[in-house]
Amino acid sequence: MFKIGLVGCGAIGTEIIKDVLLRYKEDLRVHIYDIQEQRLKDLKDKFSWLYPLSSLEELVSKSQFIIESASVKCAKELLPLSVKYKRDILIMSTGALFWRKKCLDEARKIGIKIIIPSGAIAGLDAINALRGKIERIELNSYKPATSLKDAPYIKKERLNLDKLKGTRLIFKGSVKEAVKGFPQNINVAATLLFSSGLKDIDVKIYACPNSKYNLHKIKVYSKASALEITCKNYPSPSNPKTSSLAILSACKAVEEYIKEKIKRR
Repeated sequence: MFKIGLVGCGAIGTEIIKDVLLRYKEDLRVHIYDIQEQRLKDLKDKFSWLYPLSSLEELVSKSQFIIESASVKCAKELLPLSVKYKRDILIMSTGALFWRKKCLDEARKIGIKIIIPSGAIAGLDAINALRGKIERIELNSYKPATSLKDAPYIKKERLNLDKLKGTRLIFKGSVKEAVKGFPQNINVAATLLFSSGLKDIDVKIYACPNSKYNLHKIKVYSKASALEITCKNYPSPSNPKTSSLAILSACKAVEEYIKEKIKRR
């Protein structure tokens, strides 16, 4: 049995269970962890073959491959454990990588695979191909105002998004500042940065009062190619802060990893 540890049983984690792990359950032992115990109970009631565990370290130590679909805070805790127990890991909350650069270096040295799905954007294959040749990247993200209300940056700046009359630029800055201010909303920026190999990219975030989708406009400048990528993503019905494309991307990456491991056994 190939042992998997899934951390975070919200919109992304639940879909990974239903759309991927369920199909391969005969070859898997799946450990799950979430800070909301009711989620674990509900999933165990529905999928009896899941094994809820009580701590992150227990999950990592008992698993061969870790899937993070929880939060930046949780991913920051998982990365050192992944290195400690030498476990490959898939990271959805890519903003955590800013605070765990030593872990990344150590992971590379000992051969740990850190998988970063394309998430809510397209074109990462081209950006990876251009790595080392890219001069600059601009990211403009347009998001429903309702999905931004609880972001730390909004609270710190005391922005009232309920009274917006039209689209408004609410943030302009670095990727690290964006991730810190919008940890649940702008993992796209971190994914772009780590794929490009740049030291930083220009990030702008717009609040759109009547929008029902997330819109990302990406411009990549290089001598080899100039890219303009536009992604119009509809939010997940179960979690408006997560796009449906990000969930599909996570499912695809998990399935590809599992298929490869099962094939090699």
